[in-house]
Amino acid sequence: MSKFKDSDNVGELVFKDEIGRPPYAFGLWLATLQASRLGISSLKVFEFGVASGVGLINLCEICEIMTKSTGMKYEIYGFDSSIGMPILSEGYKDNPELWHQGQFLFDHEKIRAQLPSNAQLISGDISDTLTEFCENNLTVESPVGFVAVDVDLYSSTLSVFELFKRSNPEFYLPVTILYFDDINDLLTNNAWCGEMLAIKEWNEAQAMRKMEEMRVRQNHSPAGWHDHIYGLHVFDHPVRNGKRPGVCLDINITSI
Repeated sequence: MSKFKDSDNVGELVFKDEIGRPPYAFGLWLATLQASRLGISSLKVFEFGVASGVGLINLCEICEIMTKSTGMKYEIYGFDSSIGMPILSEGYKDNPELWHQGQFLFDHEKIRAQLPSNAQLISGDISDTLTEFCENNLTVESPVGFVAVDVDLYSSTLSVFELFKRSNPEFYLPVTILYFDDINDLLTNNAWCGEMLAIKEWNEAQAMRKMEEMRVRQNHSPAGWHDHIYGLHVFDHPVRNGKRPGVCLDINITSI
């Protein structure tokens, strides 16, 4: 993408929460701004935990708006179990007081019928489908830009994090934007269970790629989703090591 231009003022619409599903819009916009400064013209975006398909379809709609306005292209992928919620294999860590096997089972073919040509729904246990996907589909030309994680379970979140373990740091943006759905809204959400525990263990295990909550929109009216936005900081990315001196990522996340 030779010159970034927001022809329809999408940035202002994102700032005012006037695009449906604001956390997806914000995360995707922040990824798009980064990509434009890197000279990247295509991004991969994901939703893990598709359920009824409403979120994935919203993501497709937001991508369409941003492509029309900026020229950025998006490859959109949804991942979901074909049996609903899988077996809760990790005891209290999987929050069995909230979730049960078979929950959120929907007809994937009906969802696929509503998706645009640049979107795919991949069915099956994420622990089985994601590794093969990464081996065959991750590229430098279209890095991972935005990932929505709505798989509820600690065990399933660990499976999702396989996406971020590829050795080539340029498969990702310098700060890949993450949205975690199930971290703090329910009574029994805590740092020792579910998605939050998976984040904690990831940060303990990984030296060069860390997940941290992004302090977004301090100058904005408070919204519940603000503390669900995280950045995957890819410290081994060339941009984060001064090897791309022409790239400046001084993007003020509080004023987007």
